[in-house]
Amino acid sequence: MFWFWWWLLFVVIFLLLPLGYGWGYRGWGPPYYRRPGRPLTEAEAEEVRRQALAEEEAEAESWGMFALVLWVVFAVAVVWFLGALIAAA
Repeated sequence: MFWFWWWLLFVVIFLLLPLGYGWGYRGWGPPYYRRPGRPLTEAEAEEVRRQALAEEEAEAESWGMFALVLWVVFAVAVVWFLGALIAAA
């Protein structure tokens, strides 16, 4: 039964924690807040709007199978954890 705790530790450290690290840092999730040092020109503001629209379209399709695999791994870990709790009781 001790192996289960090692598996749970592995899941938390290598599968769940990197999600928080990548959020906004590696280009997926909301970016860090950046305040420009000067007001944007009209051309720069239009470019920012164009990039925001492109990112919204890309994000709608970006998770795909990765999200499915992530949810399946999470569901298996939860069922496994609950099974271990019930078996230990």
